Amino acid sequence: MLLERLRKQSGLTTAQIEMYAATASKRYKIYTIKKKNGGDRTIEHPSRALKSLQRWVNKSIISKLPTHVSATAYAKGCSIRKNAQHHLGSIFTLHVDFKSFFPSFKSDGISDFFRIKSKELGIELSEEDVNFITRIVCRNNCLTIGAPTSPSITNAIMFEFDDVVNEWCNQRRLVYTRYADDLYISAFEPGMLSDVIPFLISALDKQRFVRLKINHDKTAFLSKKYRRAITGIIITTEGKLSIGLKRKKLIKSMVLDFKYGRLPMEDKSRLHGLISFALDIEPAFHETLIRKYGENTIKSIST
Repeated sequence: MLLERLRKQSGLTTAQIEMYAATASKRYKIYTIKKKNGGDRTIEHPSRALKSLQRWVNKSIISKLPTHVSATAYAKGCSIRKNAQHHLGSIFTLHVDFKSFFPSFKSDGISDFFRIKSKELGIELSEEDVNFITRIVCRNNCLTIGAPTSPSITNAIMFEFDDVVNEWCNQRRLVYTRYADDLYISAFEPGMLSDVIPFLISALDKQRFVRLKINHDKTAFLSKKYRRAITGIIITTEGKLSIGLKRKKLIKSMVLDFKYGRLPMEDKSRLHGLISFALDIEPAFHETLIRKYGENTIKSIST
């Protein structure tokens, strides 16, 4: 049983484990960060002890659950670059977003999921184990942005939905990927995306374990004729991946400030991350930086 393994591996007593599960919702630091659109995103970050238990649950149970190949976030070997690459060669893309993605996964549905899936997959979980998992991964009876278990649980629960949508798309020669709450469906000829939204609504209504709604305000039809952004990566009109003009201008400005000693030290790690991102997505731009600012300058940013 899961809790027996946890007691043996952690050295925690039954009373201590129950205490952590019973008080899990109180063991979070709550803060907000700014969204790109100017709004606020609430982050609920678990305490060190709670996070350790969540990571143990991830490794012991959740990692054994299947994730669909169309799910390109939080899975091993996946990245936003690989997500965008799936859509290269297409000429139209539909972007669909879910409302309140993580909080839509409620404790009742999560309990039912682990109870049913453990039997289907031959994973031995008692009712006590299921109850413990649910309490340790939820805050106030739902998943949170910030807990290490949230992404992998959503991928596992969304497997059936991803499979249904992917099969429907394959039959119509469409490309489907899901990056967390961002769905991208691309077509290689006009007129192929008109039925997608009604189909997605129908598929969501039939989904087990979670009730998700489409955020129609964020639904967007993108065309090859114009700038297509997929998980923050631009697919150019020539069908190549790009970090975009705005990021390029920012990187150049920051590199110039660094070269002449004007860049605040706290921004150096951010610049290093941006340059690494550029190297991964658009190596030609990275070469441009080296030619313009010098190889030593670019290297010194990462040291």
